[in-house]
Amino acid sequence: MKFSFWADRDAVEAVEPGYLAFHHFDGTHIVLLALAAVIIFCAVLIFRRLSTAGRNRFFAVLTVLLLLDEFAKYAIAIGTNSWSWSYLPLHLCSINIFVCLAYTLTKKDLLAEFLYSLCLPGAVVALIVPTWNDLPILNGMHLHSASVHIMLVMYPVLILANGFCPSFRRLPKILCMLAAVAVPIYFVNKWLGTNFFFLARTENNPVLEMLAAVFGEKYFFLGLPLLLIIVWTLMYIPWALAARKKAKA
Repeated sequence: MKFSFWADRDAVEAVEPGYLAFHHFDGTHIVLLALAAVIIFCAVLIFRRLSTAGRNRFFAVLTVLLLLDEFAKYAIAIGTNSWSWSYLPLHLCSINIFVCLAYTLTKKDLLAEFLYSLCLPGAVVALIVPTWNDLPILNGMHLHSASVHIMLVMYPVLILANGFCPSFRRLPKILCMLAAVAVPIYFVNKWLGTNFFFLARTENNPVLEMLAAVFGEKYFFLGLPLLLIIVWTLMYIPWALAARKKAKA
């Protein structure tokens, strides 16, 4: 094997500069996306056959797996002496793991809305244009990144399968929650040189590179609210139309 299972980005770069396990949307990537879709689809089929108690246990097991996956990341980073501030749980996807925990414990609709409006699109985009493809597929951090994002897509999908109906009326509260986290993190990035929420650098993400082309490398993050509005419009129009149809009926 060319690379150790525990190799970090610096070790991979030292052996093969510019290494990529796959390119976005090449054959390998498409197969991995299809595998993720099959896993999530099967989980939904199983979930829908369960009783209320069984569904609650499913949420609990999935939450434990998410937490274990996150802690495995810390263990790998510390065990390989590659720990840095960037491993703190301040990326949106890491924060969403703990939102999943809170929802599992409370079943609050506002938390479900948070997971639908932010966790679901964020995790989907991460799988579609992953930034961890600069590590081998059979690598601890690569497997962590792939598995945790698959589960972060699965969790809000299961919330929908459980009967939750998203509502744009909750979005002002979601925006307030997002701002309460994102604004301090912007300054944390300045302090630690990190890139939480991708507010400091594009990290070669095609979506963020597109924003950089419009707003400039330094201010690309100003396009994120516009992108969020477009995504939310697409995500909430079907639910608004369904609610109107139901009201008329």
